[in-house]
Amino acid sequence: MQSITREALAEQLRDLGLQPGDAAMVHASLSQLGRVEGGAATVVEAVLDAMGPGGTLLTPAFTAGLWRDALVMPDCREFCPRRLCPSQHPSHEGAIPNAALARPGRLRSCHPTHSWVGNGPQAEELLRGHCESPTFCGPGNPFEPLVERDGWLLTIGVGVDRITLWHYFEDVWQLPYLGVRAPAART
Repeated sequence: MQSITREALAEQLRDLGLQPGDAAMVHASLSQLGRVEGGAATVVEAVLDAMGPGGTLLTPAFTAGLWRDALVMPDCREFCPRRLCPSQHPSHEGAIPNAALARPGRLRSCHPTHSWVGNGPQAEELLRGHCESPTFCGPGNPFEPLVERDGWLLTIGVGVDRITLWHYFEDVWQLPYLGVRAPAART
């Protein structure tokens, strides 16, 4: 089986339409891509390469705290509330988000269960309002500034059912969160 290179993946993403300076929220599965030279970090770097130095990548940095009695990021108790989160706690969203979380200079939104990690010059603008969001995925989420910038929702190796933006609309329209283990949870 031939492996996927950073250069080839970046070229495919540019062919798809990613351009310099774009912002993209990415949901991805490394295991669905086949063999990737350099693994998850290669996918992160390829997306950033496709958008150039002005581009910004957002990935989920969600934790399992929503499904437990206690916060899963214990270091949040010490730091929060803040505009951006210094936590190094890993995400349960997979290898690609964790590779984005491990990059130098990355930023993380402040939310104990549904934080986002941003890499690139627009990261602070996209993430800073999340700490004021009254719900997991509602107003104040990084979705709002991403949409205002005509940003990308990009899935790599996953279906559209993985796009967290759907929950934003459920929240705004006061619909139940579909697919959530605790449908009554809104705050």
